[in-house]
Amino acid sequence: MTDEQIINILNFIPLENGNYIPSKNKYESYDAENFTSIVEIKKRSSYYDLSLIEKLKYTQNINTAYNTGRTFYYVVFSDPRLTIWDITWLDRVNYKYGWENSLQVATTEFKNNIKINKNVGYLNVTRSIFNADISNLI
Repeated sequence: MTDEQIINILNFIPLENGNYIPSKNKYESYDAENFTSIVEIKKRSSYYDLSLIEKLKYTQNINTAYNTGRTFYYVVFSDPRLTIWDITWLDRVNYKYGWENSLQVATTEFKNNIKINKNVGYLNVTRSIFNADISNLI
């Protein structure tokens, strides 16, 4: 599934009034936006009750959200499930991400298996705002 297909599903749900468009800059720290929120999209090969979030992406996106008065959503698609967290709300309730350094593949977008040290945290599915099988929407 492509980011654009996931964005279409976010607009169908609708998440935060929908009307998401892909970010204009391909090097932007987030993948989609509307007037009230930004969205980071991750595609995972397997579903887990705990999802990783990179501290670097978290910091860039939460700062953008606060500086622009928008909400930051973190979206994970692991076929056929879509899970969404409201990171801005998690920050307000002092969610414990459990930040730690961990060896992770450098990028999930390419066939690069080189592992590097990354600072990562964990998002529990019980704290998500949406977690559903979306195979009927695909």
